[in-house]
Amino acid sequence: MKKIIVLLIAVCPSFVAMSQKDSSFFEIGMNVRALISQFDRDQSRFEWSPYLFTLEKSFGKYGFRAGLGFYQNQSEELASPSNGNTNFNVDTTALDVRLGLVFYKNLNEKWSFRYGVDAVISNQSTSRNTTFTDPQGEVSETMLSVEKRGVGAAPFFFAQYHFSKKVSIGTEIGFRWLNQTILEEDLNDTFPEFNESIEKVQTSLSLLAPTSLFLIVRL
Repeated sequence: MKKIIVLLIAVCPSFVAMSQKDSSFFEIGMNVRALISQFDRDQSRFEWSPYLFTLEKSFGKYGFRAGLGFYQNQSEELASPSNGNTNFNVDTTALDVRLGLVFYKNLNEKWSFRYGVDAVISNQSTSRNTTFTDPQGEVSETMLSVEKRGVGAAPFFFAQYHFSKKVSIGTEIGFRWLNQTILEEDLNDTFPEFNESIEKVQTSLSLLAPTSLFLIVRL
């Protein structure tokens, strides 16, 4: 992963020198689809775009972009006689970062396309806490947690429609390859002898479907 990032940084000055200054631009975008809709990551047949913000700098035929996404969801079911005096708490947090090279193709004043490859970092943690209070008032807590840390690469194809020289919308499709380290823990304060911690490595290839809708402003 470090080699990929170093390579991206090293080649950028070369692209700047090769580019045409009059065609350079800077864009900032927000994924409005992520703001108006809720997605279930666990049930989707494909992986939706996790990126909420995007920054991009063009140096002519070549460019450089960065993206950031953050997701957090918390839910809690309070203890009551109907659920056996058990309190359930689920907390999920995800952070995604990308850094990539872009190549441009302009069809006309309204449509343009770009393609390239990103270096990506994807981290996600989920914890499920169960707290039970028995009739004597003794409290027993169980925690199940999964932490995923991944690095990889993602080739992409991005289509953009221009309402004007300053405002446009766009969406993208791509594939994301991730090499992940996964840590799973099962902890129980009543029976600590049964506590379990498992670490494993997983490689995955997923489709980033065109579910994003970026509202883009060119500065």
